[in-house]
Amino acid sequence: MSVTMTMISLTRVSGLCFAVLASQSLAGLVAHYEFEETTGTVLADSSGNGHDGTVVGSGDLNVSGFVGSGYQPGVGASNFGSVAAGVSTFGIGGNSARTIAFWFNTPGFGGSTDQFRLIGTGSTGAGTAFNIVAESGTGANRVGIRYGNGNVYFDADNSGSAFATGTWYHVAVVYDGSALDLESIGTASDGTGLVVYVDGVEVDSAAGNLNNGTQALNTALTAFAFGANEDGSQGLYPGSLDEVRVYDEALDAAQVAVLAGQDPGSIPQIASFGADVTNVPAGSSVTLSWSASNYDSLTIDPGGIDAAALSTGGAGNTIVTVNETTTFVLTADKAGNLATSSVEISVQPPPDPFPTGAGSLWAEWYRPVDQPVFSTTHGNNHDAVIFFEPELEYPYHLIVSHETSGAYLWRATSFSWDSADWELVADPYVIAGHYEYDDAVKVDGTYYLYESGKVYTYSGDLAASSGNWTQSGTFPSGQCDDIGVFYEDGVFHIFGENGNYPDGFDGLRLSHYTSTTGLGGWTLVDTHAVDPNPDGGTTYGVGDATIVKVDGIYYLFCDRESVGVPYRVTAWTTTDINQPFEYLGVALAPRSGETDDWDNHRIQDADILYVPELKRFIMVCNMMDTDGIPGGSFPGVGGTRVVGTFYSKVTDGGFDSYMEGFAGLVGPDAAMDSDPDNDGATNEEEYCAGSLPDDPSSFPIRKLVTIEDGGLHYPGVIFDRITVDPMAVREGETSASGGLTAGSFVSGAGTESSTGPSTVGAFYEKVVYRSLTPMESSDRQFLRIRSTVTPAP
Repeated sequence: MSVTMTMISLTRVSGLCFAVLASQSLAGLVAHYEFEETTGTVLADSSGNGHDGTVVGSGDLNVSGFVGSGYQPGVGASNFGSVAAGVSTFGIGGNSARTIAFWFNTPGFGGSTDQFRLIGTGSTGAGTAFNIVAESGTGANRVGIRYGNGNVYFDADNSGSAFATGTWYHVAVVYDGSALDLESIGTASDGTGLVVYVDGVEVDSAAGNLNNGTQALNTALTAFAFGANEDGSQGLYPGSLDEVRVYDEALDAAQVAVLAGQDPGSIPQIASFGADVTNVPAGSSVTLSWSASNYDSLTIDPGGIDAAALSTGGAGNTIVTVNETTTFVLTADKAGNLATSSVEISVQPPPDPFPTGAGSLWAEWYRPVDQPVFSTTHGNNHDAVIFFEPELEYPYHLIVSHETSGAYLWRATSFSWDSADWELVADPYVIAGHYEYDDAVKVDGTYYLYESGKVYTYSGDLAASSGNWTQSGTFPSGQCDDIGVFYEDGVFHIFGENGNYPDGFDGLRLSHYTSTTGLGGWTLVDTHAVDPNPDGGTTYGVGDATIVKVDGIYYLFCDRESVGVPYRVTAWTTTDINQPFEYLGVALAPRSGETDDWDNHRIQDADILYVPELKRFIMVCNMMDTDGIPGGSFPGVGGTRVVGTFYSKVTDGGFDSYMEGFAGLVGPDAAMDSDPDNDGATNEEEYCAGSLPDDPSSFPIRKLVTIEDGGLHYPGVIFDRITVDPMAVREGETSASGGLTAGSFVSGAGTESSTGPSTVGAFYEKVVYRSLTPMESSDRQFLRIRSTVTPAP
């Protein structure tokens, strides 16, 4: 038996957080290539965002440009410029808004079968491309946009003039992120979609396969290319490019006119603007530094600081005092034209030492063995989807993504983390030719599988499903990507990436949509259902959710990334699925720095399942190592990617099953009456209360309260206790006689009530126990909490 007196101590630790945000004056500038290098293989991004590109092959940077020098990618499949993963890092993937503006000058325009790619974005496959081309196959030199399954071409002006060779033209392609309006610009139906400007003037579409309607883009997350497709094919462009700008927003006509008609000498430039520290208390000094050129005035606000007077050769610094969250803006002015860059320094209150979910078992997962690797012999394994159907001969089925050529389908009669215990049913397993599959659910005998805005269905034996899936619906992938799906009470819920995380592949938050069919008719519930940046900013990106409901509580697990921190899986919770989720903590993290682990780089893309024979939940995830040990590298992956299985410490299997989750506690440290973390609570009590026996900062909650009833006041205590183990008892007791001897405490001298789910989570409840004797009486009483576990016979 373990007895703990009702004492509680709170300690607050001071500290604050720091965040830096950058912006550009023309809305959403994410990359700017001036091509002023003249030598080398680096295509420098002067926007300050660090998206440098690379010269591939024999491209020439020492050619005349519209401003200074330009870039001639060179002719041939091996000659082009590339920004690796540019479509993703620019935030212009999927159906996102974008503006791509540039100057070009070419001696020829190609033909209908050898169109010159000026800018290549999106996959070269049908439905995912968004390439800007030059062509003369119609007999007139035109600029075209090849996108999705269609294309459209434009003359040099609205009089039908052809483009001339050997002449510099400014082209701006603007897409607003809604749907391509494939009618001619200027018609009554033209209200959304694609707008093209030549030399700052909006031009009508001239020809092309307009597809007779609207079409949402689905640009693949691939490289951004100069003079070729994203993969370097169609590298036939013989001309030059200059001043390529990419925006993650749709510029308006006035903004495009500035880019096209401005005297190049009157455009100010800001190369950098930042702060020297990342963690300061309120009232501290911060050094702001900058580098700018071609300006008449240079100022910093707030404060009206004359940065020009503090600069040498356009570079300088100054010290400011930060007392509250402040955004400092550097403005460069040249003849009335402005360039700005901003730094936001956030001074936040000290962290709460007991935030929501602190020490929650749902944020504590473990490896069942040191290296829980599933399938090391089948190449690139990732994005697993798991099903459990106890009525089947093979209750467990696992779909493991591989390449676009096919996935894998495995099955097993009992669960195991080891692929040696599973049967490979189909290789390749054909669904729809996607590289990955987000999530799936089975409802009323039909499987629903979600990926890239499409819903695939199948009814029948999964073992016979290869090649027999049908696209039956869609979902709003532009606002809800890399989704997790959950079904309950006739409603399909999807949670997916919303907004563009600028430093990676995820969204800034997860949005929530619902549908009664799971195939369409989606209704937006909340664009911020899961928000890792509640105070604004872009510190974290999230994606790839999986959801489970246990004892009336919903748990969502999703990827989280930040600058310099690889993928890990985080835990979130809510008691109402239509309300925002609250953060619990990091559930799974890679073993960074270890050279002999399969998960030394990142863990991501979880799928959750309760496994009855294990008496706990499991998550199957991507694991990736980058050092080639132990698994080597697979083509296109940059490391070894396998599926790994992780077990929850949450269990309904009793004390022994609970202690299995704490691998470091063995021998005497795992005994019921031991206190290995020296926090004043035995393992027995930590189990009954849902706290962690190996973490001294996690201990059973014991909160003293005064309860008013009928004008009298009664002493009480609030605590958590387990609900799924009949052999475990945690209850309040009162010393009816006023003494402290063991026999003087009884539970019957008080009364208790359950207040609902505890902060520990499912399998536990929160209890209020109160004395029956009011504090106004002359009796002396003591309250305590008794925790007892009866060992299994």
